[in-house]
Amino acid sequence: MSTEGWKKVFLSGAFFNWIFAAFITVAPGFAFDILDLGALPENPIWLALFVWLVVVFGYGYYRVSKNPVAHRDIAILGTIGKLGVFAIIAGCWFIGLASTIFLIVVGGDLVYSLLFIWFLQTAPKEAG
Repeated sequence: MSTEGWKKVFLSGAFFNWIFAAFITVAPGFAFDILDLGALPENPIWLALFVWLVVVFGYGYYRVSKNPVAHRDIAILGTIGKLGVFAIIAGCWFIGLASTIFLIVVGGDLVYSLLFIWFLQTAPKEAG
């Protein structure tokens, strides 16, 4: 894939995160209902911290979209993050702690992690 293509992949990854974070921020009760996550956390700190991490990772993908080769290390962190999110939710789904709809949503993280791995395997490691 061309550098311009990779820029689009990472930019769409940023928007994927930001849209998810906005959805949970604007309508947390609805988000928890539709994803079948049960009750909102009693202490809102946990939800705020979760949303903040999603936003920050989104910013990382945005930075990679500006210069994929220069920000390769951020792409590595993003790959680890997205693989971890999918692995955790898939494990929880397997033992009955996460809903199928939530697994489908985080399937987007799996798709992006595979794209990011493709980038890391095929894109130049240095500018030039």
